[in-house]
Amino acid sequence: MQTNQRADNSGYFHRHMIVAGLALTGLLVGACSNAGRVRRPPPVETNDLPAFYGAWETYTDQVNASERQPDCRPRLIAARATGERRGAVVMFHGFGGCPQQLFGMAARVAAQGYDVLLPLQPGHGLLPDADGNDDLSHLPQPGEAVNRYGELAVRMNDIMARSPGEKIVVGFSLGGAVSLYASLNAPDLYERQLLLSPMLAIRGGSFIEGLVEVLGHAPGVRNLVVKPGAIRERCHEWQAAGRAGFCDYRLKDVIALLDLEDRNESLYAGRSLKMPIQVVVAGDEKYVSNARIVDLVAQQSRHGPIALCALPADVPHEMLSPYENTGRRMY
Repeated sequence: MQTNQRADNSGYFHRHMIVAGLALTGLLVGACSNAGRVRRPPPVETNDLPAFYGAWETYTDQVNASERQPDCRPRLIAARATGERRGAVVMFHGFGGCPQQLFGMAARVAAQGYDVLLPLQPGHGLLPDADGNDDLSHLPQPGEAVNRYGELAVRMNDIMARSPGEKIVVGFSLGGAVSLYASLNAPDLYERQLLLSPMLAIRGGSFIEGLVEVLGHAPGVRNLVVKPGAIRERCHEWQAAGRAGFCDYRLKDVIALLDLEDRNESLYAGRSLKMPIQVVVAGDEKYVSNARIVDLVAQQSRHGPIALCALPADVPHEMLSPYENTGRRMY
């Protein structure tokens, strides 16, 4: 999976992924290419695939039992019929988004001979309510986030373990935290990992997170919608242009994310990851802490190959989907 190849329909990501010699919080980062080149595996026979596909189908049937927005249904993007199937990749989308965020990347990876699994984050993708508002009623809540986000990660591990060939795990934003949880719970399962603006901590650091923790447990405040008005308005414009997912969220939904962060930190303290990891951060980051990501890269460099790619200052957190960058040519 080459993160520095030209996108099929735009040169934007190609121009901005080739960035060398940048310094981010004192850590030197190199070119935006795969960390620790892994020899391309030979083609694998596909006669062991029924269990893999069957487990995925069981999962999708369960998710689709509830009505969802069309681009919020789990998808399997099958490896292109080139005569070679090289393995499988699971990609976890971000908070408030849907598998739609990863359609472009998934198609390119499938063209390289990989089956790509695009699961749906818990509580995401429900249809708007009768008043047209985002339905947030099934999002993981404080105290259950690890169970629900973590259960998704472990279930995908079980499905991926059935696939012949190379196994790769990818996560964007919240999906980066779920991806990390997946690899920490199965450190020998994946050959490679790609983390895109992973949610390791909220931008603003411990003060902001502490404030969220206090307010998010206060009666009458925990249900407060906290997304700034201008960002909400822009997100609703994206929805009108075809973006899938929700725009609003509450303080208690954010606390659930912090619970997952804490669990990952606890797991990481007792386990090390050996597979090559590529990390990509946005220059115009408004949600996750790039400083915390740099800390992870520094820690992980003692255990296995890892590379950090810092995209230029005009690249936003929503780096992947054209639906979240209307009027701008994005990958």
